[in-house]
Amino acid sequence: MTHDLAFTVGDVVSCTDRPDGPSHRCTVIRVMPVEHAIRSYRVRDEAEAFDRAVEESALTLLPRSAVEGVFDL
Repeated sequence: MTHDLAFTVGDVVSCTDRPDGPSHRCTVIRVMPVEHAIRSYRVRDEAEAFDRAVEESALTLLPRSAVEGVFDL
């Protein structure tokens, strides 16, 4: 069984790892193996001193303009 990747290493995503928690702007640093038919990713928020293992459903790809800045020339 193959699983398509929603995110790749280097993607900048919004991460909500708790239903009642804030979202974090994170970078995908590793694609984790599928366990029990659930894809997870290891992500890093530069403001924190640790990485998070987060299920795919808790991540949203940020639009390119949000990552690079609206006023890039």
